[in-house]
Amino acid sequence: MMKKREALKYFQALGKTFKMKEFRKYITKKEEIDFSLEEKDGHIVYVPGKNKLEEIPAGCILHMLNDQLVSSFGLNLSGTLEYFSFPEHYPLTLVFRSDHGEEGNHIKKKFTYPVPDNFFGEITPLTDKEIEHYTKLAQSWVKGLLDASTSDEGFEYVCTKNDVDVYQGTWPGSQLHLIRGVTRVKASKDEARALMISDTTEKFRRLFHMIDAHFQDGLVLHQFPDNYKAPQVPFYSIKWAVMGSPGPVWFRDVCWLEYGDIIIDETGNELGFGVGSSITRPECPTLENYKLVRAEILSTGYVFKHRVDDPGYMDIIYVIQADPKGWIPKWAVNMFAWQQALNVSRIRKIIEGTLEAKERMSHHDRHGAEVQGVLVPHGQTHTVPIKVTQTLSRISFGFCSNHYDIGCYISGLPADREWSKSKRFSSNVTPVNGQVLVTDVGEYTLVFDNSYSWFKSKQIYYWYHLSSNSVPLNHSSFVETACQ
Repeated sequence: MMKKREALKYFQALGKTFKMKEFRKYITKKEEIDFSLEEKDGHIVYVPGKNKLEEIPAGCILHMLNDQLVSSFGLNLSGTLEYFSFPEHYPLTLVFRSDHGEEGNHIKKKFTYPVPDNFFGEITPLTDKEIEHYTKLAQSWVKGLLDASTSDEGFEYVCTKNDVDVYQGTWPGSQLHLIRGVTRVKASKDEARALMISDTTEKFRRLFHMIDAHFQDGLVLHQFPDNYKAPQVPFYSIKWAVMGSPGPVWFRDVCWLEYGDIIIDETGNELGFGVGSSITRPECPTLENYKLVRAEILSTGYVFKHRVDDPGYMDIIYVIQADPKGWIPKWAVNMFAWQQALNVSRIRKIIEGTLEAKERMSHHDRHGAEVQGVLVPHGQTHTVPIKVTQTLSRISFGFCSNHYDIGCYISGLPADREWSKSKRFSSNVTPVNGQVLVTDVGEYTLVFDNSYSWFKSKQIYYWYHLSSNSVPLNHSSFVETACQ
């Protein structure tokens, strides 16, 4: 006779599904709660009250809460208990399961950052038909963003903080939370375009770590048109990101289609924008096993407008129209709104810092290279890959920093060469300008090293240029000079 364990494997192999036991508990008010909960392997499990006979066995997993899957709420243990504390959530209907089934038995996984570039496996390129569809779809969202950037419908003025006008609200009859931040900055079209476009995962991460306090990590899954060269417009991409959440709730992740362009508005003035809305993609499934709730955004993004009454200045408007899904305490929503509205303040600081860095490095021969800013966290490095395809090529570069020193070197060089080992520079006092002649093709990396700092993150601005050069350098392989 077939043993029980062998029979189980046999029927599982045949694709049979065994029904698991479910236990339903109905609670009309908080005072009736006579049990406790604990967190185990990423799940919320039932703990019977002391000296009480219960029909629900200990260790059963909380599966549904008020007729919704617990995973859709995105609550951890403390968040679930906080949900229980609100009188408006009663009566409560709880469904516990004695077994989470083959799919649910997976232990909740945790991310390690940065997320590997191949996290979603091999991604099939978009077809021409998909590109045509996404192009038209993204263009249809522009009006929604521009309307939300000026409309009072659903938005209420909250206050002005850090020179940012903060608006907040909800869209009538929906779960959309509305957030808007408005500020102005002295900037040109070039600075705005640099912030509108992030065509690689490295640029995407660098930009969002600087402007969004909740950004954890992300990937660029697709970008088009073919043979795109930044910072040309129009530009389209499909991106995925993990966003931290305030309060006792799961992090959110978002998959969205993004479109950046510069157009002439109805008044005849030029404006730039980056707009995005959520989409579903087969290569980017929901990730409940990683304790992530898939949020949705609608016509969310940035608008850059030249001020007619103040030439040389631009208005920067950031609009979020989002459904975070699940349940989030109101205080956490308000905290999130404040921090997101202040993203425009961070954008203003990036633009102002970039302009100041250009001035400080004005004597550098940048060969047309753009100055880029990056925040190097304490104890970490920032790497800039440089692919050399011709022998006797010259890598020219320069950098400066705000407030603190920074280490720098180029990996891939022979050990006896200048710049092959990390050296700390007082680039906050004196901007650094360097160049290296490389004789071999291969992969090199410009590294900004802050691994020695335990507490201080470093804001740096840098540029680099790669050119073929058949004549050896006639001077030192690096020059450190002060900007006048």
